[in-house]
Amino acid sequence: MTDWRIGLVVLALATACVGPAKDESRERVASALRERLGEAADPQVAFQRDSAHLLVRLATVAFPTVSDSLLTVQARSIASFALGHYEKANQLDSVSVLYHEAVRPGVWHIRHARSFSVENLMK
Repeated sequence: MTDWRIGLVVLALATACVGPAKDESRERVASALRERLGEAADPQVAFQRDSAHLLVRLATVAFPTVSDSLLTVQARSIASFALGHYEKANQLDSVSVLYHEAVRPGVWHIRHARSFSVENLMK
């Protein structure tokens, strides 16, 4: 990933963290993902850009190294699962799945990012 893309992802994550009051439906999605993927995945669910784009952040330590095509299939499955567990899914345009790892406290390195339109996930 180029430096400007990393900067955009970091900016998007920072923007996602400063959002409206806590959305309990996002908390329920994170809890369902935690049950499905395990505690090590440390799923966090936020909004990116606005409340029409759901962002699922996962710790890379919970996932084995796989090919790019398998990673895309895995991310699509996770995005679809999150969409199915989000109470306000009808208000979403897209879902992104980010795999990240901590570099130091408060600093994350994005290893992989995949985005899917809701229309694509419904197929």
